[in-house]
Amino acid sequence: MSTRRLPSLARYASACALALCFCLLASGASIAVAQSAQPDSGPVADAAAPSGSAAAAPTESQQTLNESSPRSEPTARDRQGAAEAYDRGTAAYLRGDYAAAARWFETANRLAPAAAALVQAIKSYQRGGNDLRAASLALQLKAEFPDDQEGQELADDVLASAQPQYARIVTSCDARCAIQVDGGLVGFHDFFVVPGVAHEVVANFKTGAVSQTANVPAGQTQRLDFAAPPPPPEALAAGAHGSAWQRRPKMHPAVFYSLAALTAGSLGATIWSGVDTKSGVSDYEDAAARGDAELARRLLDSGQDKERRTNILIGVTSALAAGTVASGLFTRFKSRESDPEAGGVSAGIAPARGGGMVSIAGRF
Repeated sequence: MSTRRLPSLARYASACALALCFCLLASGASIAVAQSAQPDSGPVADAAAPSGSAAAAPTESQQTLNESSPRSEPTARDRQGAAEAYDRGTAAYLRGDYAAAARWFETANRLAPAAAALVQAIKSYQRGGNDLRAASLALQLKAEFPDDQEGQELADDVLASAQPQYARIVTSCDARCAIQVDGGLVGFHDFFVVPGVAHEVVANFKTGAVSQTANVPAGQTQRLDFAAPPPPPEALAAGAHGSAWQRRPKMHPAVFYSLAALTAGSLGATIWSGVDTKSGVSDYEDAAARGDAELARRLLDSGQDKERRTNILIGVTSALAAGTVASGLFTRFKSRESDPEAGGVSAGIAPARGGGMVSIAGRF
């Protein structure tokens, strides 16, 4: 064994160990991307739901889906957005901008359903001269808040004058859908339209759209029933692939984190072993230079043992890193958005005296 071999092997071992460290950190990011790219198996998303709180002015077409199932409870973010929208609606009402006020109040009700928001939206539309929209919201108010006395009285008054002069359309869907009339979302399955005019009513499903034409005389009601179209063949194939992905074996996150901790420990041992191997080179060179053959032989044997130890640790670290990556692909991690208390792992590399230091911290 030459005097140049030990430092070369030591540098090789250190480089391999550091490369494994970076691969492990990169695998964590790849796993996170793979988890976030899983197909969504839930119901169709609300086509008109705003992003974040009510930060942008709503339009008349920004309405909710006609849901065939009960609404989910609003989140804290939804309630905050509803409060902001309600305040903006109040401000617009006070300055006489009744159309904007009505849309803000509708936005508040969409984010966090409340009779007060619908009542204010109806009053705003009435003050703005849009009695047709006010009448449609009265139908929604009467159906969704039967226990609100003030709302029921207002709805009855509005409907008493609206029903004889407008045409009423009642829709139903066999799956979650969004109802459009003449290109605009209406936000509720029961609504009024201008009588004696042909209206295109479209039900938008996750699998496609179905349209019907309605021409209803004043004071009368027409019911339209919609059935969701079958998905196209390519969607069925994609859905089967997504189902297979969702049915993949799932591991507890503790398995991934345990393997990551073992990999980090083995990585640290590999780095130490490489540094220790390199540290004996100078003693070996000094003994060889002095002509002390016996000491040089002992140091050479010791260096070869350290070399074998480093090679073994490199293999163990590689296997643990591969196992960590594989387990991550089969682990269902909790989303921090859905569970703010969910655990996480952070890793870092920092310079230290005589080399580097790897740290991994987490909570699970």
